[in-house]
Amino acid sequence: MKVNYCKTVSTNRGSLITPEALYDLAIQEYNQHAPQGGQYYEIFDTNETLVKPHFDYERYVPIDDYTMDTADKFLESKIEILRKAFKVDKNQIAVAKDCRKVLKKDTDFIKVSFHFVVKGKKLKMTDLRVIASQLKDPDLDLNIYRQGINKFRMPYTKKSPKDKDSILRPLTDDTRETFKNHLVSYIEGCELIVAQQEESTPQTTKRNDTQDNQEKGLSKADLERITGETVIGNIKRESRWYIFDIAKLHCGVQHDSNHNYACFNTDTGEYNVRCHSVNCSDFNLLKSTGESPIQRSTFDFSHQEIVDAFLRTYGDQFRYDQVEKEWYSWNGTLWQQDKAYFPLKMKELTADIQQVAGKFFAGDTLVAVKKQAKVLKNRPFRVN
Repeated sequence: MKVNYCKTVSTNRGSLITPEALYDLAIQEYNQHAPQGGQYYEIFDTNETLVKPHFDYERYVPIDDYTMDTADKFLESKIEILRKAFKVDKNQIAVAKDCRKVLKKDTDFIKVSFHFVVKGKKLKMTDLRVIASQLKDPDLDLNIYRQGINKFRMPYTKKSPKDKDSILRPLTDDTRETFKNHLVSYIEGCELIVAQQEESTPQTTKRNDTQDNQEKGLSKADLERITGETVIGNIKRESRWYIFDIAKLHCGVQHDSNHNYACFNTDTGEYNVRCHSVNCSDFNLLKSTGESPIQRSTFDFSHQEIVDAFLRTYGDQFRYDQVEKEWYSWNGTLWQQDKAYFPLKMKELTADIQQVAGKFFAGDTLVAVKKQAKVLKNRPFRVN
């Protein structure tokens, strides 16, 4: 069985080669340029092939906190997690190590990084993503589980030409005969496994559609439409912040497998573009979608939310007379009955929300506002 490989992450085209021949190429360049080595990536299409379970764990440890056994303890803890998850012995996991000093935000760190490949197992990438997510480990890079073209760095190689100390050294399976155990698309003789979905706890409390939509939040398509960026990989959500990798390199520098990422705030409509690479740690581009704070998201707005938005925007300009059932607007001197200006402003506000929400509200929006006008009735005003 052969695998595809490439020498840069900037291509989606690979060359077929046997694991033994690939080992010869990698080890030759490693010995020739030690301790730098060359660049070699395994390339595979997860729409067409199964893969071995593989994991990229990393942690940045402040250099003053790093001790001789920090990496060893980290390694042992992650092996134990994977051993239990796949019910395998320790020797059934191929391990490679890349630990080095890096500079982040003017501070020295030791980047503790390990690649793990479970031998003798194969599965779909979608199943592997489920398993990796169920581990709930903050040190695990979930961005490597993409559908379609993927690349995975192999032992004896460096991450990029600039990262001279980023050699991924095998701690196990370091011979020509066993090198194939590190290759995730080499699945000859492997047992097929599938992910076991976690059982969900039945929901006992009464919910409404708005709550469900707000918890689901913005989808990939939503974020791409709002920001104009192409989203890649996983989307991380923290309160009103959405954090995700993007395809465009706003920093203008190709960092191999490092991407720019965006931090989008649904309250302000602004987002920052930053770069994962330590070489671009100071890069921070502030952009705006042009949406106002009240234009929060594509969530399903309730009538009450529309009312609240109206009050925040025009609360000092309009009053509602509960007796006469009429709206009044303030003209700078007195309150006067309003049959044109208020509906116009209400229409503008609803249109603004519709533009972001991506849906057309029912025609009773104005009726709903009037029904909720009790929030205004205790505000005194005079009619002349």
